[in-house]
Amino acid sequence: MRIQIKFHHLLLIGVLLLGSCRKDYVLPIPTPPPPPPGSIKFSLDIYPVLANSSNHCIDAGCHDSGSNAPDLSSLAIAYNSIKPGQMSSSSTGSPAAYCDTIAPANSIFYIRIHSNSPDQQMPVGGTPLSADYQGKVLQWITDGAKNN
Repeated sequence: MRIQIKFHHLLLIGVLLLGSCRKDYVLPIPTPPPPPPGSIKFSLDIYPVLANSSNHCIDAGCHDSGSNAPDLSSLAIAYNSIKPGQMSSSSTGSPAAYCDTIAPANSIFYIRIHSNSPDQQMPVGGTPLSADYQGKVLQWITDGAKNN
């Protein structure tokens, strides 16, 4: 009889312990799936956002002709200013590629639109560019940053 009581007590304690365990699950924020390789076009997907006045890349005088590099004043000039091989000084002062097709996430173009740092974030003082657009830029650079 004594053994049964101990067993029942242990069973009761086990049920109480397991019943009191609760794990709070945090659902991740869904991120948009990456676009298929080769589907992002500079002329259709990348440049129009840069040229849009609400983003202040060109119209605010930040990246128009004769102001801060890169010059984004027209489609052809913009591509030639940021194409693979074009270099910029990064925040550390060392040269870095605007579009680094070997390490796309290290591209100055991507870092500046993706950064949360107030001194690096583009557009300065403007609304951050969407995660969808940031993903398109990263995919475009990964695909070779072609002038298409």
